[in-house]
Order: sequence, then structure tokens, then C-alpha cells
Amino acid sequence: MAPENESKAHFLKTMHAPLKPKICPECVQHLFEAQVNRTPDAVAAVNEDEQLTYAQLNQRANQLAHYLRRQGVCPEVRVGVCLERGLDLIVSLLAIFKAGGAYVPLDPSYPRGRLAYMLADAEVPVLLTSPTVQQTLPPNPGKVISLQGNTLLHESSENPPSWAIPENLAYVLYTSGSTGQPKGVMISQKSVVAFLHWVQSVFLPEDLAGVCAGTSVNFDLSVFELFGPLSWGGTVILAENVLQLTQLPAIDRVTLINTVPSAMRALLDQVIPPAVRTVNLAGELLTTEVVAAIYHHWKVKSVHDLYGPSEATTYATYAVRLIPGLRP
Repeated sequence: MAPENESKAHFLKTMHAPLKPKICPECVQHLFEAQVNRTPDAVAAVNEDEQLTYAQLNQRANQLAHYLRRQGVCPEVRVGVCLERGLDLIVSLLAIFKAGGAYVPLDPSYPRGRLAYMLADAEVPVLLTSPTVQQTLPPNPGKVISLQGNTLLHESSENPPSWAIPENLAYVLYTSGSTGQPKGVMISQKSVVAFLHWVQSVFLPEDLAGVCAGTSVNFDLSVFELFGPLSWGGTVILAENVLQLTQLPAIDRVTLINTVPSAMRALLDQVIPPAVRTVNLAGELLTTEVVAAIYHHWKVKSVHDLYGPSEATTYATYAVRLIPGLRP
């Protein structure tokens, strides 16, 4: 099928997708654990030349979750996460969910003063970090856990009993805030799960097969990039940022790019990743010129135009942008 016809068919399919809220009894970790049972040997996450299968990722997250529970992590307890981008970051977020807690992402590249404000405002009793990052962090009155080596190997690799319910807190993201001070946005498990079911209803397995995760976990685009594929059998392909896409060892496996239009403009001048079929663009005005350039240079199947404040759980509106001149 020609690209313009595929774009039209996908538009017609998604245009009529139900938008009514989905009532979900589960939490994010339950979606992931169900996928582990379906495809334990499939690759869940890739970082440079390292990768973890669903079973391996689940085992590591379980071991950390059991440890976190002994440190007092349970529903409504906020856990700070200040880690370099890597597989430990994904393990940590899943482990916090499994323990019943909520994560508070703290990008280690942020200024020390901003991190200090966020730590104080969130009042995190537990902070996950690494030996390298810990040296640069401001003082924190909570318990600091430095992930290194094989210190968790003695922990159980079984799924911990579920303590969290859909109404419990999932994460707190700090936005810039209208006053200039970061503002914490609190999102519940049920909101994230409803969003993830929307992801399944709109994106094909082929789209989620290799999602480039290049957004800082301090921004809600990362919720799609990490938990979208992990809930429905796809693969997370970590990147330091989306502009490093062409430097990824796993570039040939990337099927979906999720970023902002300004970054996409820069990517259009780079080597075309051969497997990319879907482009998600959010957070800025998406012009017809950029849409036309994506379809022309990259031959993708669909371009999604998305928008939503953090309070709305990543995306609140979306549309499939057609090849300019094509009518549904």
C-alpha cells in the first residue's frame, strides 16, 4: 500500500477510536507483569550494547522492590530517583511501583539549587541514586540508597504482593511553574493506566516494537516512552536524548519516535532510521511544512499531533496528521 493510502487508512481507524474514559482495576506494574507472563523472553529494554528481557527486567525490579519495602516504601510514599539514563533507571521506576510507592524524578543534569528545592518540596523519605550522582547531590534528610554492584542479589525475585490500588499516587513531576518555582504535579495510578490503555487502542504492536526513549524522566513524554511499550510487549530503546538517535547501536530497531517538533526538524537532516514507521510530536505547534517533510524524507506510516499538560497525564488531545493535500 502506498504511504498516502496507509496514512489515510490509519487516520480513518483512529478517528473513530472511542475516547470515553476506561475504568481500570489494575496499576501500571500489573500491566507490566501480565506482559512478562506473555512474553518473558522478548527484549524489554535496550541501552547501548546492553539489553534485558521482560523476565530479567521483572526479576531485577522485584529484587529492588522487596528491598524498598523494607525501607518503608508503601502506597503514597514518594521515592526520589536521581540516576543516569540506563537500565537501572527503568528497573528503579518499576520497582517503586511494585513496592507500592510513587516516584519523583530528579534529573541529575539539573542545577543543584533546583534539585535541592524539589527534594525539600517533595519531602522524599527515600532517594535512589548512584555512587557517581550521589557526590553531586545537595544534602537530603531522607535515606539515600546508592545502586551499585550485586547488593540486591539476595533479595527475592518473585513479584511482591500488590499493595497499591488505582487511586494511589504513581508519580510527581515538577514543571517549571507559572511563578518560576518548580510545581509538583501528582498523578494517580488509575490515570496512568487509563492512558496506557489508550496507547494500546491507538498504536499497533509494530509501532511499539522499538520506542526511542530520549526524553528526561522529568517530563511526561517519558511516561509514554517507557510504560507504553513495556505494558504491551514492545521494546524501550534508551537514548541520552532524541538528537542522538543516529548514534544508537540499536538504530535499526527504532520504530517510533516521540519528541517535540523543534527536535524533529533537526532530525530531518540526519540519516533516516530504516524501521521508523510512526512519529509522535507534542508540546509545540506542529506546522504543515514539518509534517510534509517527515512523510517525504522518512516515508513513515503516520504522524501524530499530540498535546496535553502534565496534569492531564501526558496527552489530552491527539490527531493523525495526513500527508498535506490528502483528504480522508
